Amino acid sequence: MNSTHSSQGSCLILMKKQFAIAAIVLAVTSCLLFFNYKAETPESKSKTLTLSLKDYLLSSFLAELPEINNKLPHALDDNTVLLHIEYKNEKIIHLYELSRYKKNRAVEVKLFQTLVPELKERACADPIRQNMLAAGIDFLSVYRDSAGQMVFEIEINQSSCQDVNSTSQKSS
Repeated sequence: MNSTHSSQGSCLILMKKQFAIAAIVLAVTSCLLFFNYKAETPESKSKTLTLSLKDYLLSSFLAELPEINNKLPHALDDNTVLLHIEYKNEKIIHLYELSRYKKNRAVEVKLFQTLVPELKERACADPIRQNMLAAGIDFLSVYRDSAGQMVFEIEINQSSCQDVNSTSQKSS
């Protein structure tokens, strides 16, 4: 009976030791988790949960883009048709067709001297584009003739709008 009693006693001691070790491991793990949680600052947590303004504006724009393109082509005037809009190479691209454009050197000079600066000025004055430009989103307007040949393109970014604004202020 002594051997059974001592066997049960050693088994009980072994179980107590295992329980104590498990309790210590649990306590140490809990402490580590608690202090690790406390060590994380609110700023480090929020960085993983926030989008940049650019990402937010782009995701909103891209969500609407299929619906916008479903309504195209759209005649803007008797010569200009907006065909398609896309986001490519970090730019929002507007593709236009100049339906009555005929290649003519005099017309091209007039386009580059008057129309292109006017289009840039209008684009830079648009409040929606101003917000997107401030967030780092650039625009490219591509104008083609009815045969699909590029006539001209206008790139709009923050620096080109600053140039437009400084030029328009000098002329005023």
